[in-house]
This record gives sequence, structure tokens and C-alpha cells, in this order.
Amino acid sequence: MTVSIFVRSKVKDFGVWKENFDSGAEFVKQQGVIASRVLRDLDDPNLVVIQHDFAETNAARGFMALMDSDAFREGPVKEGGVIPESVEVWVGEEV
Repeated sequence: MTVSIFVRSKVKDFGVWKENFDSGAEFVKQQGVIASRVLRDLDDPNLVVIQHDFAETNAARGFMALMDSDAFREGPVKEGGVIPESVEVWVGEEV
């Protein structure tokens, strides 16, 4: 079973955000992410959806807790130019 987290958010500058996202690839792998996808809105290039896949539920829940931490909001969110109030998160499992 694969568990996925989908994060939809608005960023200030896609290019800056994408560089920041790519630089964290090794870190997210260490958190149990087995695959990631970035989708960019066709009409608004600063609106993105990120899909992170996990092999197990506990890894996904741990990553969600990390995303909810002050350190995450002050680090990757702030540095990447994410507009915090625009963040929506959805979690689901493959059936």
C-alpha cells in the first residue's frame, strides 16, 4: 500500500521555490519519501501541488508532523517563498 500526501500551495516565485524544493530532495528521502511529483497550475505558474509517496502510514504521519512544526515553517516554507495561508494538505492511501 502506498500512502500519499498532497500539498497545494501558492509560492511567491516558482523558480526560487523549485530550487529550494530540489535542494531538499535528500532530506525528504531520509524522512521516508519514496517518490515525489510537482505539478504546476496551467493558469497560475506560482500555484503548485506536491505529491509525496510513502511505503507506510507511519512515515507519512511523521512527515505530516514535521510539516506542522515551527522549524519547517521557519525553514523550507519561509525560505522557499511559500505563502503559508495558501497551504492545503490532503492524505490518502492507494486502493
